[in-house]
Amino acid sequence: MDDITQILQLLSKKSLVTVFAGTLVSIDSSGCYVDCGGGRTPARTVGSYLPEINEPVWVFYVDGQPYVFGSAVPKPGQGQVVSVAANLVTLSTSFGNVTVPFMRGITPTVGDMWKLLWQGGGFAVAPMSTSPLPPVAPPAPGGGVSNHVDTFRARGDSGSYSSSYGGWNQAQIISADHWQGLWTFGSSVSDTVPASAAISLVELYISVQTVNVTANSNISLHAYQTRPGGAPSYGASVSLPLTPGWLVLPNSFGDSLKSGGGFAGVGLNHGGQTYLSSITQDGQSGALRITSSY
Repeated sequence: MDDITQILQLLSKKSLVTVFAGTLVSIDSSGCYVDCGGGRTPARTVGSYLPEINEPVWVFYVDGQPYVFGSAVPKPGQGQVVSVAANLVTLSTSFGNVTVPFMRGITPTVGDMWKLLWQGGGFAVAPMSTSPLPPVAPPAPGGGVSNHVDTFRARGDSGSYSSSYGGWNQAQIISADHWQGLWTFGSSVSDTVPASAAISLVELYISVQTVNVTANSNISLHAYQTRPGGAPSYGASVSLPLTPGWLVLPNSFGDSLKSGGGFAGVGLNHGGQTYLSSITQDGQSGALRITSSY
């Protein structure tokens, strides 16, 4: 009889089940030891997930017998390369930065998205061909006001303008003294987020190709649904470092982009010389993610 079958039988007899958070101390094919409830306890493992030493784990006591049910903390599934040192790569993820070893024979490039595997520790498996957006959460039951996370991908005519270098001739979004970058979204944001929406979070996805000058960039609102013919003009702006991954913008940007707000997208109105991915290089470059209730 395997452990899972035994647990199900015990539960069917209304066994006493108590849940604790513990720390994994050691593990092998016969079981593991966890620090839990003020002491070090031998326990059985359930499932195929292999925690790493010192990882927080869930410990279920079923009629006094402890079972480890896996990690007590969520782990990111992908991240964007920030730096590479020796045999380790640092990735920016939605859970913060993580530093892990990577696949031999493939050298990570700053700005690339890599798939992460967590099994006995973290490991960067391989670069990803694209950066899929998260699925949309279902509406709350019962109707009325509910929370929404709306994600908008930038259009293919996004790019950069320079009066010194021939106008609109770069598909990458460039932050520099002589360049102005623009992500366009058509009317998708104002068509989706109503004027009544209460904005709680606005995020911009930053996909870096090259950093030549480390300095803040001016992230600015604009009113263009498509690329304009000449030099772009901008509205309100915020000065921020272009950190790879989801960058938090002021909630006021969401109010300006929703229905009736008067603006249609965001761009880079000069700043430290940084080249961000074109839409062809990374389809998620410049994506907007707006969290609100309506």
